[in-house]
Amino acid sequence: ALADAVLRLARDPVERQRMGNEGHERATQLFSQEDMHAAYARLYEEMALARRG
Repeated sequence: ALADAVLRLARDPVERQRMGNEGHERATQLFSQEDMHAAYARLYEEMALARRG
């Protein structure tokens, strides 16, 4: 099943492009620079509080 899907994509440049575009858009939404900065700041704060606690 996986091999068939890979072969199907290998033969379909339009589908590859579509999937690549959708993947890029999703990654951009989920992992924006601002969101990642905020997530790391929260993590560091939690770690600092746990160390004190």
